[in-house]
Amino acid sequence: MPVQSKKTLRRRLLRLTRPIFGETLLLMSLGFVDTVMLSQISDACVAAVGLVNQILNMLFLIFIVGATGTLVVASQYLGARRLQDFLVTVKASYLLNIIIGLLVSTSLFCLDDHILSLMQVAPTLWADAKSYLTIVGSFAFLHALNVTQASILRAREMARYPMYVSLFTNLVNICANYCLIFGHLGCPALGAAGAAWATVISRAFSFVLLLIFVLSQTKKLEHNASTGRDLLKKLGQILHIGLPGAGEMFSYASSQVVITYFINLLGTEALAARTYLMNVVIVTFIFAISMGQSAAILAGHLVGSHHFSAAKLVGAFAARASLKISLILALILALTAPIFMPWLTPNENIQHLCLTIFWIDIILEAGRAINILTGRLLAAVGDPMFPLITSITVVWSVATVGSYLAGIILGFGLLGMWIVFTCDESLRAIIQWRYWQKGKWMHKSIC
Repeated sequence: MPVQSKKTLRRRLLRLTRPIFGETLLLMSLGFVDTVMLSQISDACVAAVGLVNQILNMLFLIFIVGATGTLVVASQYLGARRLQDFLVTVKASYLLNIIIGLLVSTSLFCLDDHILSLMQVAPTLWADAKSYLTIVGSFAFLHALNVTQASILRAREMARYPMYVSLFTNLVNICANYCLIFGHLGCPALGAAGAAWATVISRAFSFVLLLIFVLSQTKKLEHNASTGRDLLKKLGQILHIGLPGAGEMFSYASSQVVITYFINLLGTEALAARTYLMNVVIVTFIFAISMGQSAAILAGHLVGSHHFSAAKLVGAFAARASLKISLILALILALTAPIFMPWLTPNENIQHLCLTIFWIDIILEAGRAINILTGRLLAAVGDPMFPLITSITVVWSVATVGSYLAGIILGFGLLGMWIVFTCDESLRAIIQWRYWQKGKWMHKSIC
């Protein structure tokens, strides 16, 4: 593949980012829609579902092993024009996440009570938390397959297909929530359990549609017989990239679960406030996630064709755009929070706490944007270990220990914890961006 101009690289990056942004926005809005609808029942219901989703989000990161590895390996093979290796990678990815998905589904169905006991869930939250965890957890394999199929399509630079699917499944989720949470159109009013079933139904629709798109894309390519040895080799490559990449996210998410446990000790109001905050501030880093994914795909293609300087240039483009958009969105959110927070909850204590934290979050989002980008870029170019080491070292020493000291020991509560989160994101951003700029990741591609 010939070296491309800066203008061409920017155009390709933006062309990839637009549909990924649309898809990410729609996927993230699922949690926001659930939160808004459940808030009509009670803050306790919101807190219960928010607590369970924190657990599920951590456990579901195991699916990122296959998804991240697939995206990187498939992108590099496509960049090197090795289509047969790409097809074998697709088969290996399906096999890996089917096995992992079924194992996670079985574990969550059997161990739901033990997990909630470990988190010391309050008796007032137990019933809603248990029903949501059991239902969504039992169908975890659907989510495993969906993230795999979306990664395959993105590697083919067909990101618009997952966006179309997300739009449709979002509508399905909203309709199912309306019927099953509140009991409309002849359906039972199930509350938190209704939100759980709506999530499962929407993921089932997503699986079928994504499968149709994947088959339509792969059948156009020439298929040669692949051996078990070929399959095992691709599994090894997926795991080589995916395990450290998922390890970084797992480190962060498991830290968040521990922090959620600390917040749980502060009481239902603090836990509900954190749930509202997390579902709202997602808006500020959706663009960073989208830009990070598209930059990783493009960098993978470029590294596969040995255009390392072009890959570094893509990182610079993406960093500037991510920082600018994230800061603007965080500022808008802080300014408009007095308008939408009373709509989310009538509790004035929760409102006041969230309004203060939104201003602190502006600084946090700058660091988060760079961390999201560098983590995905380094995985895409075949160097996923550095983000993993950084995450384990900084997240646990600063965010986790610091939040306990500031929030619990010193008594600053959720506000003190958010200041610590800001320090954590900022420090990791500085470390990882300097590493990317030094270019030590070059020549670590699999091709």
